[in-house]
Amino acid sequence: MSSVSRGTLTLTDLRRFDRLSDPVGP
Repeated sequence: MSSVSRGTLTLTDLRRFDRLSDPVGP
């Protein structure tokens, strides 16, 4: 996750991170 290293989080990155931390999906 280079985005996290740079400190620049986009909506897509946030969604990806949210999915990784919460592996509960449909």
